[in-house]
Amino acid sequence: MDDKEKMEVTVPAQIGVYYQRARHYRVLHADGAWAGISPQAKIQFDLYSEVRPSPEFVLHKVNEQGGLGEVLEQKVKEGILREVEIGVLMDLQTTIQFIKVLQQMVDQIQKFQRQIAESDVPTEPQITTSELSTIIRR
Repeated sequence: MDDKEKMEVTVPAQIGVYYQRARHYRVLHADGAWAGISPQAKIQFDLYSEVRPSPEFVLHKVNEQGGLGEVLEQKVKEGILREVEIGVLMDLQTTIQFIKVLQQMVDQIQKFQRQIAESDVPTEPQITTSELSTIIRR
């Protein structure tokens, strides 16, 4: 096959990207994160929520109706419980891009906070869909 017979590859001017939530998708609340480097040299981070520990054990008196009555004894851990919600592994390039996206979000929120502080009308910041898609577009 000579050069004339080779197929030309054309690069499209634009391409659509669709997002679909995975079967186990869920929204998480995070109060903080722990991070490190995995044995495969990937960025590893866990997101956690901080909560007051629930009792591990509660002993109740049984009331006259056969239901739970007053608490006689309970065993509760002291301190704060960090409930790890999810662990994420990212390669270096993905992590760099993720940091850029997060920084753009921080910049947008700070911009809206300044606008609110300078205005007389107390309101929540509004971010339009087009602004969000511009921010998170890679």
